[in-house]
Amino acid sequence: MEIQVDVVMVGAGVAGCSAALGLAKKGFRVGIVEKVDPMPESIKGELLQPGGVASLQALGLEDCLEGLDAQPVFGFAVVEGERQRVLPYPALCEHSHTSGQVSKVLGRSFRHHRLVHKLREKVWSHPNITWFSGVVSDWVLEQQRVVGVVCKSSEGETLKLEAPLTVMAGGRSRKLLQKLGVPGKPEKVARSIGVEVKGAVLPHPNHGHVFLVHPSPVLGYQIASDCTRLLIDVPQELQLSQKSGLMHYVTDTVGPQLPASLHAPLQEAMEQGHFQTMQSLVQAPMASPVDGVVSLGDALSMRHPLTGGGMTVALNDACCLVNAVSKESLLHLRGLRRAIRSFYRKREPLAATVDMLSGALYRIFREDQEGAGYMRDAVMQYWQRGGSAVDGPMSLLAGLSPSPYRLLRHYGAVAWYGALHQLSTSEQTTQPSMQRLGHSLSLGWEAVRTMAPHLPRAVKLFTL
Repeated sequence: MEIQVDVVMVGAGVAGCSAALGLAKKGFRVGIVEKVDPMPESIKGELLQPGGVASLQALGLEDCLEGLDAQPVFGFAVVEGERQRVLPYPALCEHSHTSGQVSKVLGRSFRHHRLVHKLREKVWSHPNITWFSGVVSDWVLEQQRVVGVVCKSSEGETLKLEAPLTVMAGGRSRKLLQKLGVPGKPEKVARSIGVEVKGAVLPHPNHGHVFLVHPSPVLGYQIASDCTRLLIDVPQELQLSQKSGLMHYVTDTVGPQLPASLHAPLQEAMEQGHFQTMQSLVQAPMASPVDGVVSLGDALSMRHPLTGGGMTVALNDACCLVNAVSKESLLHLRGLRRAIRSFYRKREPLAATVDMLSGALYRIFREDQEGAGYMRDAVMQYWQRGGSAVDGPMSLLAGLSPSPYRLLRHYGAVAWYGALHQLSTSEQTTQPSMQRLGHSLSLGWEAVRTMAPHLPRAVKLFTL
């Protein structure tokens, strides 16, 4: 059976549903294929930065955040023992997909499947969207161009959905993209243990928390009025494959380093099995070399979850695609290529900023090498200055003022400030001058080593 639409959307998660609804509002006939319904509970996509909230607003979908028991997020707190930094989002900030300033800057945290269900309800009721329950098995190719997909429905029927544009929004699975020769393989950088903790009290309510513990940081935030999520990072080299190993790691290694208010609730949650695990993957954006297909969200790129930026990137992708594609662009290949190039160009500033920030902070916050420790101290000291030293980085983290160059300026300021601190503060003057110089050089080398892998992507933005 063959079905003709304007756009085929593979995947009905946050990115797929949002993009499908945005395109449908512009008059496109969208066929959306999803193999899983209802959406299972998972530990992915539970913290939405203000930039993601603004993208939902731009798509006219902000009402999907209602009725989720979603918790407001006003900023982040970084906790290292007795040393804490509370980092509020800036009071006012620009956003590329909304007109003027975002006057009420806040994020949301919630159970992921609840948001997906809200979005799917809108998809099911929209007259321009047709839902297909099934699994995509292959591409429909015509003269080396993708013109649709082949899928097998849940009833066992083989369907061929054809369209000028096919959008991959199916999350992490890359089997179909690999068939098109899309390069790159996701890098496994860590595992995350998502523990659902009841009765826990975080040090700073309505803030995301980053606990700097050994050997790797822990992310904490509320996902409901009565429930807190602790996302515990397990470095890839630890190789904890057994459930008992995970239990001991959380209760014996990580738990005692967290605030006392979390000890008993965390222990109880682990004993009752209220946790899931997820592989943390990093993947640079890789566009398809074949015409007629574009990817969104995790199907395009992935980053470490430390900064909670995944959904914000996905929703920005949806906005950029909706803005880039027009009915006219689907009429001929040249127009379609131009629209796809426009999408990749427009999504890159935010995606690159979030990816660079999460990669750099994860490396600084988790490594035990001497230089990383100095950089960690420098970051905490920089934030202590307040003003633009907080507002600037937090506007980047929030996804409201994305700019890799602004990120590099703040990063350079952190390294410079930290190097000077190592050389000149009163705490260091009792040490020999050559030792203090060595510490400063170690910090500088770590700063370069941490950011160097991201520099080619920042430079490439000049050519887009």
